[in-house]
Amino acid sequence: MEASELLIKLSKTGIDDYSIYSTENGDKTIYSKKIGNMDIGRLHLTIPSASNYSNLLKKLWDFNDNKKPNEKFINGNLARVYSQNIIMFEKLNMDPKYVPLTKKYALAARVKKSNDTTVIICPSRPLNYLGKIDDQPNMKKILENTQSIQTGIDPEEALIKLGTNIAGFVIKKGDKDKVDVTYINAIYDAGNSTDFDNDKRERELAYTNILSLAHRI
Repeated sequence: MEASELLIKLSKTGIDDYSIYSTENGDKTIYSKKIGNMDIGRLHLTIPSASNYSNLLKKLWDFNDNKKPNEKFINGNLARVYSQNIIMFEKLNMDPKYVPLTKKYALAARVKKSNDTTVIICPSRPLNYLGKIDDQPNMKKILENTQSIQTGIDPEEALIKLGTNIAGFVIKKGDKDKVDVTYINAIYDAGNSTDFDNDKRERELAYTNILSLAHRI
């Protein structure tokens, strides 16, 4: 998927021009950066022992609706399961300007890039479709109207051209018997303060949940 390639490229970009938001014990660092209307957050952490790789993937990809909020990494109501590696979920648009209430859709995907690298996209860019509460999503129509991601240019430039939110994990077995995790959450400020503030709150919750998981695993 284009989104997985973009996340991998973003995870490899330098961090010299990022601001350090928070650190914990030296091996967990949160960085932030603004480029135009994009607000990019990156969290790097290291999990001891490469044997934790499979267990970590399982926990990050668990979209069970009954999980506690502090144990979920895919937030939204499950709309459809396409395969064990691709799901679609929905969120209500909480902006009071939208009447009646509408639903926004996004995909989550688990992409195995190699035996030691997996990308979990959660979510992909929002799909270009706003449905009424009682609508059933037309997946073909949604995908046809969703903007593609440019992969042949600088990843940060591609992010700016995308002009919408995208988030996910790059999980890789590292050297010295460890697992390296990079979480990227890029928020597009479209001028709607309600959506932007809500997206930032969800990102902060994701940071908290990831750091909590690192202690439990």
